[in-house]
Amino acid sequence: MKSCIDPDILRRVVGDDSELLREVLEDFVRHAQSQITSIHAAFADQDAEQMKIPAHRLKGSASLVGAYQVVDALMQDIETSANAMLGLLPDPCA
Repeated sequence: MKSCIDPDILRRVVGDDSELLREVLEDFVRHAQSQITSIHAAFADQDAEQMKIPAHRLKGSASLVGAYQVVDALMQDIETSANAMLGLLPDPCA
């Protein structure tokens, strides 16, 4: 199975310290879960503004550990969600 986290990027952040590696990955997973929950809540509330902060935080932390697939998927999901929300909102020029 291919890793979703780039080990070279992660090693640049934590070095070869296995305990620090474990801590960083555990923190990343908790943080990612929290931010995803916030993104889902903002989407359910149709609040695009409240979606920005957790999406930005998740993208940043995923990039830090080399979880580029998360970043790519997140950006696709955000674009899809934003387009859906824009379709639900009235046209301000109409």
